[in-house]
Parts: sequence; structure tokens; C-alpha cells
Amino acid sequence: KALCKLPGIDCYDLMSAITGKNCCLNASTVELFLQNEPQSTSTKNMIHLAQTVRTGVLAKFNYGRADYNLQHYGDARPPIYNLSNIPHDLPLFLSYGGKDAHPSTTSP
Repeated sequence: KALCKLPGIDCYDLMSAITGKNCCLNASTVELFLQNEPQSTSTKNMIHLAQTVRTGVLAKFNYGRADYNLQHYGDARPPIYNLSNIPHDLPLFLSYGGKDAHPSTTSP
């Protein structure tokens, strides 16, 4: 929110860069959106999200140094999450937009 108040920063462009082209997002709706979102999170969470997007691998947080990863995980690399541990009867909901900028989609 503070970033959007800086001169020369267009938060519509910033939001579009994150979400992709959006029929319902414009300069006036960005202000409304920013009244409630984004919710606060830690820098570590944001870095972890960026690591996941950049690598395309769902793994635990990479501390960036083998000795730090070794200390936390017992290995120089962060472990990949074992998605087979998710119960098969756990209801999951996945949604995407037809104009999303990053995800690729495949039909089942």
C-alpha cells in the first residue's frame, strides 16, 4: 500500500504484472482492492513463493547456503514436499483464469 503512494508508481500496472490482464481490475478497483489486500506476510514467505515460482518445484524454503540448509534439513538442498502425503479424501479446490500470466494448464 505504501508503495502505491509513491509518485510515479501506478498500482494498476503493478497488480497487472502480478495477476496478468484482468477484465475487472482497473485504476479505480485497485484502490478498493488495496483496502483489504494484500494481507501482511513475512519477507520469508514472499521469498519462498518466489523460489517456488522460479524453480517450478514445491520444496521447503531454500536458505541460499548449503550450510544453512544442512542445519535446517540435514541436507544441502531443501527437501521437496511429498504430495502423496495429502489424503486422497481431502477436498481441494483449484481455480485459474483464462488469461493468467504464469500458469500453464492441461486438461485431465
